[in-house]
Amino acid sequence: MKCSILALFVLVSSTLFLSCTKEVEHQKPALTKTEMLVQSTWRVEEVLRNISGVNSHYIRGEANTTGTNYSSVRLTFKADGSGTYTDEVGVLHATEWKFLSLDQRNVKFAVKEPYPITFIWNLVEISESSLSNTTAVGSNTLVAARYTPASKIE
Repeated sequence: MKCSILALFVLVSSTLFLSCTKEVEHQKPALTKTEMLVQSTWRVEEVLRNISGVNSHYIRGEANTTGTNYSSVRLTFKADGSGTYTDEVGVLHATEWKFLSLDQRNVKFAVKEPYPITFIWNLVEISESSLSNTTAVGSNTLVAARYTPASKIE
């Protein structure tokens, strides 16, 4: 009888213990920088500019001392290195992009016709909610920009 009671106690205890332990949660693997980049259409959220020592600042919907309306700007990226860029006046351009460094902190971003230009983005940070970079433009302009997914801010 003692063995039966002990066996019942062990059975009930182990059942309670097992029912209280949490199942291992299956987490999705972290997205790569490319996967985060291609999953959204990006829209300008903020721009800091320095032209020949003069600073200006744009914050979408709040302030703009740059003289440029960035509200139309959109960027899309495809995993094959292509994409699109809608400029400040609404003109759509085809683009090409590629990481230039193993740490994926430098990007070559080439805008095609009708107004072709190539930028080298430095200090690139990519997350699911933000894309930011710093770019030297010509010999006297430095631009830092932050983009957010268009679907999250429209």
